[in-house]
Amino acid sequence: MATNESCILFYGGSNEDWLSRFTETANRVAQHRVLQQYPLNISINVLAVRSDNKKEVRAQLPESYADGRRVDARDIFRRLINNQSGWVVLSQGNVILLSDDGERMLEVLENFDQQEYWMRDLSVQGFGGSFMNSHRRR
Repeated sequence: MATNESCILFYGGSNEDWLSRFTETANRVAQHRVLQQYPLNISINVLAVRSDNKKEVRAQLPESYADGRRVDARDIFRRLINNQSGWVVLSQGNVILLSDDGERMLEVLENFDQQEYWMRDLSVQGFGGSFMNSHRRR
């Protein structure tokens, strides 16, 4: 069972409507009763990336992916700030688990409480693993 898991959803984009939808959905998931129901100690932080908070984000952005590849912070910032459909980076601890187009990542979050495999995976693999499994199924 995953315990003491801290995940951060870094997100950004140039579409204000998408940013608003993602903010609302991510915060709803972060406060979801299921995450409070189990003794998983999962915390999900939601951090909007803008051109004026790059230093704050850079300090929290992991330096490597889960597979060991180094993170190109310039590429991540370019995608987070300029992508019309939004861009999301999911990190856990000191690694990036997943980075993808915002619409696809938003769809995963929107289906959080509608998919039984989310709940099943959550207690075994934690939020990060459960999110990645749901993302692969899309």
